[in-house]
Amino acid sequence: MKKNSTRLFLLTSAALVSLSLAACEVTQTKEGALPDVDVDVKAGQLPGYEVETADIEIEKKTGTVAYPDIEVDVKKKEAEFSYPSLNIKMPGEEGAREKAAEAQADAAEAKAEAAEGRAEVAEERAEAVEERAEEKAARN
Repeated sequence: MKKNSTRLFLLTSAALVSLSLAACEVTQTKEGALPDVDVDVKAGQLPGYEVETADIEIEKKTGTVAYPDIEVDVKKKEAEFSYPSLNIKMPGEEGAREKAAEAQADAAEAKAEAAEGRAEVAEERAEAVEERAEEKAARN
C-alpha cells in the first residue's frame, strides 16, 4: 500500500509541476509600436508584459480507507493514510472550487457505479456456479 501512495504522490507532484508551468495569466502593460515609414525612420518599441501566475497550495490531509481483514471472513478495517491535496487559484477565475467539487462528485458517482457493476458480475457468477452444481447433482 505504501508503494501505491508513493506513486500517487509522485504522479500528483508531476501534474502540479506541469500545471504550474502552464497556469499563468499574461497581461499586456504597454502597447507596441512599429517605426514610422517616412524618409526619416524612428526606432520602434517592443510591448511590455506583466505576468501573473497561479497561487498553488499543497496540503497534506489524512483520510481513512477500508480494507479486508487478513482472516478468511470479510470484515473490514479502516486505516489512516496521507495524500496530497491541491488548491489552485487561477488569476481572475472565480468558481474553481465549485468546478472541482463537481468533478469530485462525478468521480465518486462513477466509482459507485463501477462497484455496483462488480457486484452484479459477482452475483451472475454465483448463479452460474449454483446452476452447474444443480446440473451435476441431477446427473448423479
